[in-house]
Amino acid sequence: MEERDDNSLVTMANRILSNSVYGKYDWNQYSNYDKKLKTISTNQDIELPLNFKTVVMKLHPEIGDLVAEYFETKQIYNPETFNPVNHFQVAVRIFINENEIPKGNKDFYKNSLKDLFNMTYGSEMDFVTFIVTCIVIPPVKTNEEKFVELFGKK
Repeated sequence: MEERDDNSLVTMANRILSNSVYGKYDWNQYSNYDKKLKTISTNQDIELPLNFKTVVMKLHPEIGDLVAEYFETKQIYNPETFNPVNHFQVAVRIFINENEIPKGNKDFYKNSLKDLFNMTYGSEMDFVTFIVTCIVIPPVKTNEEKFVELFGKK
């Protein structure tokens, strides 16, 4: 078998690509392909859909309110077409009802929100994910506050 230098291998590869099904593509356009996620932060005001909030609050009765704080757009590339696709991550703040105990931590609610969103809007909306920035738990009333509430003048 004869030895070939690198240039002859490149020439052979170029011939194969130009004569194959893939020859019609300009492969140079993908030479600067960035595999890293590009994050675009935004300051736009958003709110959660009422239908989604209702579903969450019915299935998690300990939640008193759910507020969207901000969202981020993450641009990733489709490996089949190399086209950029936007994915959205919504930051949510959860308010727990008074005298209620949260069922879990931030990760529990993050996974639950993702599942409930997918059940509500279907798999065609799989480009939306959630993060829970904080869980707000109201302070427990002291005995004095309870007494004043009960016996105080109205």
